[in-house]
Amino acid sequence: MRATFLDFFTDPVLRGPTIGCMLMCLAAALCGVIVFLRRESLLGEALSHAAYPGVVLGIAAASTLSYDDSNELVIASFILGGAFISALIGLWTIGCLERLFKVKSDAALCFVLSAFFGVGIALASHIQFVDAILFRQVQAYLFGQAATMGDIHIKIYGALCFFIAVAIAFLYKELQVITFDSSYAKSLGMPVKVINTCIFMLIVLAVVIGIRSVGVVLMSAMLIAPPVAARQFSNRLYVIFPLAGFFGILSGFLGNYLSITASYAMEANNPGLRLSLPTGPMIVMVATSICLLALFFCPRARTYCKSNPDCSL
Repeated sequence: MRATFLDFFTDPVLRGPTIGCMLMCLAAALCGVIVFLRRESLLGEALSHAAYPGVVLGIAAASTLSYDDSNELVIASFILGGAFISALIGLWTIGCLERLFKVKSDAALCFVLSAFFGVGIALASHIQFVDAILFRQVQAYLFGQAATMGDIHIKIYGALCFFIAVAIAFLYKELQVITFDSSYAKSLGMPVKVINTCIFMLIVLAVVIGIRSVGVVLMSAMLIAPPVAARQFSNRLYVIFPLAGFFGILSGFLGNYLSITASYAMEANNPGLRLSLPTGPMIVMVATSICLLALFFCPRARTYCKSNPDCSL
């Protein structure tokens, strides 16, 4: 059975992954604008990997509950809460390495990324031999498993996405000043440290939202690809934010749409094979394609080629 456009928003099986991924991509794109403009792109990668031990411990804690519909919200809260705390510890570790031990930023990020991810893998390997069902839950957050998302995930991600959007709108002027001229913000008496803390909290939230859909490994792409694409069309922050959000939403929908329709098409052409395209990687591929198209064909690229005769575009 082929899915229509409306089925992705009305069908009980399809609407959870579709709307949930769209909300995830929107939140990631909005926070990604801040990360991209602050030139801290590797931070998203480090925090997504740092969240993995918390995911494993959260699932282990949630395993003490019975897996039925009435406990699904509690289970999701355990997992997201564990990921959030673990990512915050990773962020605190990065700060300590930079301030106390004078480790350079890139080295601190790489250290936290590898160390926390190694701890997460070690915990997951132990669970593999203790509880196979629990291990499959852990793997879902490592590589992403959007297809199993339900209406409860729409509510959770919708609430978190709404909080991120409201926080960015409320702190817009402060974000604008601090992002481009932190020294000037201090001279105005702005609480730069407090606002930076709020920014990092929003980034951690965006990472926690996204790892269920695209996984720990691919999460950083959803933070960076939409803002990079949006940046090619404007240098105005009030334009980049909504444009990046639009590209994020578009990536979330098309990733789900192509994952289903392309899988049906491949199975129709190869009846003897069971073929499927995973949703998370498809979302990342769509976002990457949008980014590449923007880099090559946006107004800034055309202007550059007109002023440079050697350009082959």
